[in-house]
Amino acid sequence: YKFLFYGKVDFFLSSLEQPSLQLWWKTLIYFIVITSTFKIICSLFNIFFLFKRKRIFRFSIIAYTIAAILTEGLKYFFVTQVIEPNTEIIYIVFSQWNELIYFSVVLSAYILISRRVNAVFSN
Repeated sequence: YKFLFYGKVDFFLSSLEQPSLQLWWKTLIYFIVITSTFKIICSLFNIFFLFKRKRIFRFSIIAYTIAAILTEGLKYFFVTQVIEPNTEIIYIVFSQWNELIYFSVVLSAYILISRRVNAVFSN
């Protein structure tokens, strides 16, 4: 999302005449920064739980994937409020959200069903 802070986009965002769009852009940028920080912190905790083989790992990774799906959905909502329809940015954000949903379903199913995962994290 560094494209939001460089070149013509930054000039465009700082020179918007409609106050409602300025508010949506600020909300979108803050939302992206806050959720990215949240994802990094949660990922570090999940890595710690994984290597320490804590029982809570299974539940924390599922909670993380659910939270990631919800934040990506909110990001898609914010982007559709700011950017005109039928643009490439909306398609990219929707594709990211869609891929995350597929990955989360597969990962959650594997963690919940796999005997190997249950054996490793049951102690």
